[in-house]
Amino acid sequence: MHKVGASEDPVRNKMHAIFAAEEQKLLAQLNQFRAGFSHNLSKGESAEHAVRSFLVKHMPRRFGVGAGQVFDRWGAETNQLDIILTNDDQPLNHGSHDAGYYLAEGTSGMAEVKTTLTKQTLQDIVKKGQSVRSLTPDPPQKNELMSITQSDGVRFIDSFPFFAVAFETSLAQDRVLALLNEVAPVDISAVRRDTLAPLDALFVLGHGAYINLADGRGSLSFLWPDGSVGAGWVRIGDDALYALFLWLDAVVQRRYRWHGIATSYLIRMVQSADLAFGDEPTA
Repeated sequence: MHKVGASEDPVRNKMHAIFAAEEQKLLAQLNQFRAGFSHNLSKGESAEHAVRSFLVKHMPRRFGVGAGQVFDRWGAETNQLDIILTNDDQPLNHGSHDAGYYLAEGTSGMAEVKTTLTKQTLQDIVKKGQSVRSLTPDPPQKNELMSITQSDGVRFIDSFPFFAVAFETSLAQDRVLALLNEVAPVDISAVRRDTLAPLDALFVLGHGAYINLADGRGSLSFLWPDGSVGAGWVRIGDDALYALFLWLDAVVQRRYRWHGIATSYLIRMVQSADLAFGDEPTA
């Protein structure tokens, strides 16, 4: 039987070509930003707009794309975020390029966009990720339909996938990995809600994809040549957008709820309200 190598795989080559073309489009837009062709938006806003447009084209239809802030029923909220991925349970919907507030349970992922990746911009990404980790969404109900590993459940159900996209960097690939381990360290011994890294993935156009594999027991996993389990931060290739597409497909959860997500917010509002019942009417 003839074995097909990676370079001979027609499906892989076709997918690579599709997303390589998309990556070239985004990089071309970066040059347009610099030339001042986009007069209505700043360079940073133009980059965010371009990535949101890419996600609108390539996310399944049950997911939406927006920007703004996410809050939970306990009052925690994120910093302003460049990208918010919503699901079809989200009752607070805005345009893809209009900032607004979103309920945590109607959100399926969040991200930041940077024109240039530096240590300083990576630190800002991590700060935004820490605000994402402050959220506590409602836990799944018994009758919700999901298929997920325990490791991914802690990261992507009890919390959210948080990633970043950068258009360029002057940093070497080894330096990026070192910085990720410095500012977003991963506890590979166990996945616990209180010790989650503030970033799950980083995609740099023309440079590569960096994935947080946590303890190596998630839906994305592999073995090193010596048989050991891949864990923590790893770089998986040069095709940033292709990797982003595949990573989102693996980690963004498809949840099937049988009840509305705003009910818990209403209950919280009633419980915290200063209500008086049974007062005697006055004459």
